[in-house]
Amino acid sequence: MDTNVSDRTATAVVSSNAGVKVGIVCHETVLSNLQTVLRSVPAAVPLFQTYRHRDQALEAADKLAGKAEALLFSEPDVYREAEKHIALHIPSDCVSLSGTSFIRALYKAERKFAGTGLSVDTVTKRQAEQIWTELGEYSRPLYCCDEELLADPFKVMEFHRYLLAQGKTGMALTGMRQVADELTRHGVPNEWISPSDQDVAGSLNNLIAAVGRHYQQSQVVIGIVRLEPQAHEPANASAGSAPGVTGREHDIRRLLVSFADSLEGEFTQLNNQEYMFVTLRRPFEKVTHGCRKIPLAKEMEQLFGLSLNIGIGFGFSARHAGAHARMALTHSLQAGSGTGFIVREDRGVMGPLEMTEPPKLDLTLIPPDRIRRAERAGMSAAYLSKLMVDVIRSGETRYTADELAELLGVTLRTAHRLLVLWMDDKMATIVGEQRPAGKGRPKQIFNLVFLAEMTKGMVSA
Repeated sequence: MDTNVSDRTATAVVSSNAGVKVGIVCHETVLSNLQTVLRSVPAAVPLFQTYRHRDQALEAADKLAGKAEALLFSEPDVYREAEKHIALHIPSDCVSLSGTSFIRALYKAERKFAGTGLSVDTVTKRQAEQIWTELGEYSRPLYCCDEELLADPFKVMEFHRYLLAQGKTGMALTGMRQVADELTRHGVPNEWISPSDQDVAGSLNNLIAAVGRHYQQSQVVIGIVRLEPQAHEPANASAGSAPGVTGREHDIRRLLVSFADSLEGEFTQLNNQEYMFVTLRRPFEKVTHGCRKIPLAKEMEQLFGLSLNIGIGFGFSARHAGAHARMALTHSLQAGSGTGFIVREDRGVMGPLEMTEPPKLDLTLIPPDRIRRAERAGMSAAYLSKLMVDVIRSGETRYTADELAELLGVTLRTAHRLLVLWMDDKMATIVGEQRPAGKGRPKQIFNLVFLAEMTKGMVSA
């Protein structure tokens, strides 16, 4: 069965009723053109706010942010400014200028002022030079504005004016309407690179698809886990003294809590056989590698001799997600032990899911007092086993938070939380920094000293 949800499905989720409310922040000169193009995109319900000057654009965007499900800006520089000063909690983008728009502006410039050098902004240098080469314009110089200057329209205008004053250019091509108006006012020949109809329609459709993905990732996810003794094991095989049963149930519960914690979710026990976790779709997809792999059944089998069935439901409300989880669990029980299924928000079924993971270490090889110390610091049996297998294989006990998150199959936030707990208990220390090759903040390197103690004698020289 299909285990992927396409962008087309995501769009249908949010546009099946009244369409997506898209706030359009545009310069007043392109309003009529945008209104015409939007008639060809029925999935969008446009909410317009126009501006004449750039400082008015931020006020217009702020007004729409609380009403719309997405924001589309007609000019890239205005969009960048809005990103800096407005908390955009909804999918947002600007109309992307294509090569067609650049060529159209170039053609208009040729008719007005042919045979001179050109200065250009907004369009990337690589894109402009590629088009310039394809047009065979080798003899005429082309000057592209640095991206760092695009945040300040005044600097962009000075870039064009300087080149004209030096006699290097005779025409400016600009994607900023404010710059075009100012250059005209100062007598600088220019042509505004206005977006084509295809640019607007394409950007709008991409934004609507992003809204669909945004809604999907904020969906409620409910999972119902059912545990039973394996078929070859008698129902009372795990029975014994009351303290033994209590301890075993505690270990099972701790493993399930650790799994829910890796999903940044909540966990509860429904009855003697069933457990439930609740989370959101974004962390669930991240930990399960896009809803493909749930390595919980193997742990239950190896550590406790239990067979596991799991049903997972997606929904825009807890009620729908819970109903879908029950449907998914029914599919799992019909397929046999050790299987998992997902029922999506549209009742589509995904599965069976992969329920395996890398080999585990027999924790009986580790002294009980060391295991208890690790557990007190938030170290579950599943985490401890994964870490020790990796240390024995590599001989290395140093990790960054990113490496730890990838190894344990948890989010980066969970990895940082675990490291804080381990450092508080003197089980981990910061031993250095890993500096990136390019830009970016250095990453701290942590030495998990307790692993060196536990694996002493197991690691090959």
